[in-house]
Amino acid sequence: MMPSLLQSRNGRVIALYTLVLIAMVSVSKPEQDYSMVIRLGLFGAVMLPVFFSREYIIFSFTCFYAINSTSFCRLLPSDEYYYVILIILAFMLSPKSQESVHRMMKAFFAITPFLLLSLVWGDAQEFLLWWTVCLLFIPLLESEGQLKLLIFSFPVVSLVLSLLYLLNQSYFIFSYSGDMERSNWINPNQFGGIIAVGIVMGVALLLKQFRIKISKWDSILLLTCVCTSFVVIVMNASRGSFLASSVASLILIFLSDVKSRYKILLVAGLCLFTFALWESGIFELLVFRMEADTASTAGSRSLIWTEKLKAFSDDSGFLHYLIGTGGRTGAEAIGYSAGITNMSTHNDFVTAVVGFGVPCFLYFIYLLCYPFLHMPKGHGRIVFAVMTLFIAIECSVLEPMFRGYVIYVMLYIFLYSYCMYERKQEI
Repeated sequence: MMPSLLQSRNGRVIALYTLVLIAMVSVSKPEQDYSMVIRLGLFGAVMLPVFFSREYIIFSFTCFYAINSTSFCRLLPSDEYYYVILIILAFMLSPKSQESVHRMMKAFFAITPFLLLSLVWGDAQEFLLWWTVCLLFIPLLESEGQLKLLIFSFPVVSLVLSLLYLLNQSYFIFSYSGDMERSNWINPNQFGGIIAVGIVMGVALLLKQFRIKISKWDSILLLTCVCTSFVVIVMNASRGSFLASSVASLILIFLSDVKSRYKILLVAGLCLFTFALWESGIFELLVFRMEADTASTAGSRSLIWTEKLKAFSDDSGFLHYLIGTGGRTGAEAIGYSAGITNMSTHNDFVTAVVGFGVPCFLYFIYLLCYPFLHMPKGHGRIVFAVMTLFIAIECSVLEPMFRGYVIYVMLYIFLYSYCMYERKQEI
């Protein structure tokens, strides 16, 4: 077993890198546009770990792109091709086994139906770019150490973004009344979805669900991440992300090997922590949004889904049932009686069935379950069931897969690679 991450030979690099990211976001102003010279200089700074070892490329990329992809932190170049070139170079320069390349090609083949239909409909969306490009990382995830670096990137991202939120609360001004909610917020659902990944993976690491040895210092860092991120996800008031992270975390607690009396104490502590947050008024906006499922609010998910599916059912012939109505763009355009035309479906499953057809909808469900279905039997497979549930909940309230949210792409790649790694260990 590799030593805990913060005690490993390059642990100081990771700790330093986390401080660099925190320093960068603490001085950033979300409303300010930075010159390209500054952005390129910061781009070099976030690539710091790669100068120590090429194996840090996945950790570094996942951290800085997940942070930079939010509308709250625009420190780095926004042109996607900088990152595409970076990933291609990392793939070309890193040693790869024939078996790992085969796994990558298998993953490429798996997304081919969505790629072909998108080309047919002329719907070249960003999810195709990031899904095809990020799959190049799969051959670089062969060892336990590489997998550990990737999984550790999720709580690091969550912690850094949570601190960004707390440091820039003046930018996150909101008003909640019958007429307006979350004024001046930019895509808080995506922001909450990123935070949720860090919470769930942080809880899983703390409970030793991935056979990763962690020290007390690792635990302190992860606990800080989970607690800080939970406060922020409540304040951010993204209902789906709050639900997904809370449900997955509670299930992981009950499934852990922790003794029953400690589980009871842990749940009691969580209840007290939640009650303290409730008394402080942090839950007010979240409660308001949960009660505001009406046509006048931007978060009326059930109305959006009903309109999309009704329009698809009423207007679609056999061909549309077979190949969809035009990919993700088609799924956004359909449904117009309630004035929600060209609005996001807020649901990957609705996007799959409306945009790509019934066969692709069923295939999409299979792909989501693939890591769980192929994970060796035992406790690890149960954990993967929880991770699949977490992703499914997020896919039910957002479009992280079809919109190509990089942190969800990397999360799925981790689950897929970890599953293949565990299968290899059993041979």
